[in-house]
Amino acid sequence: MSRPAGPSAPSPAVATSTAETVRRFRDTDLDQILASAHERRPAGVLEPFKPYLNTRFTESLGQVSGSRLFLEIRERGSSIGVEPSGQG
Repeated sequence: MSRPAGPSAPSPAVATSTAETVRRFRDTDLDQILASAHERRPAGVLEPFKPYLNTRFTESLGQVSGSRLFLEIRERGSSIGVEPSGQG
């Protein structure tokens, strides 16, 4: 008799890694987490779209998905998520 398909328990290494990540975020000041995320982000890729994104988010009262906003700024000329020519 075979087991039904479904999620399996994570390996001990993954479980440990996940627990360490959760503890690190729990024990780190939010400003430090945000600054760290900002440092890893490519400089200025969203800058031309910030006014549009802020307006859309405000007008929708926060009820617009990130996926939707991503598609909308792609329609407005963003190259985020587009592979450079000659790649892939």
